[in-house]
Amino acid sequence: MYSIDEIRDRINKGAKIFQTADGTCGYMLVPWEGKPGEYDLCNVFRTPGGTPGAGKAAVADAISRGATTLDCLGDRLAEIYHAFGFKVYKVEPFNDAYAPPDWDYAKNGRPNVYYMRYIGGTRDLQEIIRRAETGYYGRFKAKDYPPGYEEK
Repeated sequence: MYSIDEIRDRINKGAKIFQTADGTCGYMLVPWEGKPGEYDLCNVFRTPGGTPGAGKAAVADAISRGATTLDCLGDRLAEIYHAFGFKVYKVEPFNDAYAPPDWDYAKNGRPNVYYMRYIGGTRDLQEIIRRAETGYYGRFKAKDYPPGYEEK
């Protein structure tokens, strides 16, 4: 997750922010230099009062707009992104040096950081949603991706 200053910097360099009309869900696409139409998916959020399922809808929308990579914390988020066609290519253990100042270790622990790339091959929004809903990509198995894993 980027800080406000980092987000402003990325917007100045071409990042795009998408948000629901009520502001309870959104994400940012950061363009990859030298790769027109390809983006890193960042800062996906849904507030506690937001519409259930809006976060998943945001992921599908981001893919339809060109999201190709992302990184996320923990098995649950990796499982969600996997359902939408993202595949793990690298795993790093949680690094305390990069934790937000208010990180609650008792509540959140030290989850792995998963780096993922989109392998779905479609940008059709309805097909992206259909695949996610039907389990097209199979089940995510965190045990297959221990800390230190890197795709060869």
